[in-house]
Amino acid sequence: MYGLSDEQLGYQINDRLSFMRFLDLTLSDKVQDQKTFWYYRDALTKTGVIDQAFVLFRDRLRQEGYMVQEGKIVDATLVKSPVQRNSREENDQLKNGETPEDWSEEKRRQKDTDAAWTTKHGKHHYGYKNHVKVGVKSKLIDEFQVTPANVHDSQVLEELLDETDAGQPLWADSAYSSDEIRKVLRQKKVGCRIHKKGSRHVTLSPKQMEANRFKSRTRSRVEHVFASMRNRVNGLTVRYIGLMRS
Repeated sequence: MYGLSDEQLGYQINDRLSFMRFLDLTLSDKVQDQKTFWYYRDALTKTGVIDQAFVLFRDRLRQEGYMVQEGKIVDATLVKSPVQRNSREENDQLKNGETPEDWSEEKRRQKDTDAAWTTKHGKHHYGYKNHVKVGVKSKLIDEFQVTPANVHDSQVLEELLDETDAGQPLWADSAYSSDEIRKVLRQKKVGCRIHKKGSRHVTLSPKQMEANRFKSRTRSRVEHVFASMRNRVNGLTVRYIGLMRS
């Protein structure tokens, strides 16, 4: 939440009573060092415990009635990663799934080979993309996937859907508008509230544009979720290297 390094985390736990209270520590308790934090986080990542914890938490919310049959919204937001200073030849090798032979083991650990470049609204972005499905009324995240930034939003939609979405409407912007997506929604018996998309050769009718504006009143609620992420989690910038840890 505060963008702290492992070393700073240890210092703040020792220094701040608020951190101690959160961790249920007393002044006489021992605080682990930065290597312990790293190994613990690495173990959580490799064993998939974090994903299991998310599912347990989500299912508990469903059982308690916080997530009801209210309809869902899907969207994606960019997550920044530190830009890698590679040569053109090195980038070409990475795009082909190869690692430059002259990189030492220490250098490979510091290189993020999973992140990717993408362009949005004429600006270039480097990092990852967070795809989410949220409840219309609760705005609680029901499912998520993280991909490199160059993966199109619509490519992840099917992975976000599950059996609980059947019979519910699904809102999404025009990035998800395609015959293939609508076919998937029909197969899963999910109502389609996706924005119609115009093109250079196809202009939306006034009726279609009005329908898009009406859908936006609901679809825009997902932006509140992304705004909360940016405010709480260091502006949606990852400190870690690699898709698994991000």
